[in-house]
Amino acid sequence: MSSIFLPEYKPTTKTIDGRKYIYDIVRKRYFVLTPEEMVRQSFINYLVEHLGYPKSLISVEREVKMGRKSNRSDIHILTNSGDCFMLIECKSFKVKMNQDVFDQAAKYSSTLKAKYMVVTNGITTLCCSLDHEKKDVAFQDSLPEYPKS
Repeated sequence: MSSIFLPEYKPTTKTIDGRKYIYDIVRKRYFVLTPEEMVRQSFINYLVEHLGYPKSLISVEREVKMGRKSNRSDIHILTNSGDCFMLIECKSFKVKMNQDVFDQAAKYSSTLKAKYMVVTNGITTLCCSLDHEKKDVAFQDSLPEYPKS
């Protein structure tokens, strides 16, 4: 299992009343620049600008219903038919990638039947393919190409 390295990213930012904000190209507005938001925007940039994922099929901070409970996952990549192709869980670079982070993403991925799951803190990025029927997880050395059909 190896980590995927993200390319350098120079975000669009602005400062309002002493607080720094970062522009989200998917939601098309500025958000407070927290360490987690920086990781989220860096990863979105990687997907769109370097891997050619369609911006129109990326959903950010989308609700995931698990029974009566509702949570928000960081990034969903949808297929043209609306299925969840990939679920990405972003953490601050200060957060160590551990079993709790992996388990959180796995719950969301299982609920959404995502084909791929990614966890990242901007330093360590892990991707795995998921076979929900066989309950099989296989770590990948890179992110998959976006499906063309």
